[in-house]
Amino acid sequence: MNGNGLASLVQHARLHIHEFNVHELFGLSQRNRRLLHHGMSYLQEGTATVRMDGKEWVMRPGSVALFPAGVLHDHIAPPHVHCVFLWWNYEFRIADTVDLMRFFPMPTVFDMPQTDVFEASFRQYVSLAETSEQPASLVMRQAKALEVMAIILDAAMRYQSESIRSESIRSESTRQASGILPHMTPQESSRPSATITEPFLGILGELLEDAGEDLSLTALSRRYNLNPTYISNRFRMLFGITPDRLHRRMVLDRAAARLQHSGMSIREVAELSGYADEAAFSKAFQRQHGIPPGRLRSGG
Repeated sequence: MNGNGLASLVQHARLHIHEFNVHELFGLSQRNRRLLHHGMSYLQEGTATVRMDGKEWVMRPGSVALFPAGVLHDHIAPPHVHCVFLWWNYEFRIADTVDLMRFFPMPTVFDMPQTDVFEASFRQYVSLAETSEQPASLVMRQAKALEVMAIILDAAMRYQSESIRSESIRSESTRQASGILPHMTPQESSRPSATITEPFLGILGELLEDAGEDLSLTALSRRYNLNPTYISNRFRMLFGITPDRLHRRMVLDRAAARLQHSGMSIREVAELSGYADEAAFSKAFQRQHGIPPGRLRSGG
């Protein structure tokens, strides 16, 4: 996926930090661990080891380890070594559904270029998270979380790009020396194919913008010249949800916002959401949000 495509997705994404802390400890023994959410661990002091997918990385001060949700791994440090970890567990999702992190070519362990900048930003986030729940504090906390995330993403993607460039140079030198014909490097072959993902990036963009176009599978099939079943199956493989389910979820999220922040009646909101029948709208709304639209409107 190209940079413009990722930028478009990021604009619609929401960062949610589930847990965070700064830990000082002697030794670490997290073996055969799977995280419910994505994890980030930054080593400020000490040494540690990460094992994942049959590979092993050594962390040193300034190293960052990224743990994908649900992936088995070890994160360990010798019991006699004093370590300081800055860590958080997070989600970065579009419409609270599509996992944005799966579209970034992220390394498992890499070095943070400007350690002082990252450490200061992370500790500022921790400090803000311990303040009051006043609106201004919440906005500042979210802004700082996004700043920390931006630093992580920038460092990770720069590292990944440099690794691919270095591997390409090494491979080219080896081919020239041995006379082997050019072939695709492992890094290149593992990256998403733009010819496959771009149509689906366009479909996702239409769903996110919802500019009034017909977003049914039949209409999408005509616009993108793709089989409806293929669109549904491929979209679900890429984004974890079918186009029609994502569209319905987003429509009902917008309906909830209208009920809370506008003077529109439930019938008006239902019609604007594409439901000719108020009862059908209420049933779908309660299935997604857990309460009927009337109770949300009344604040009950």
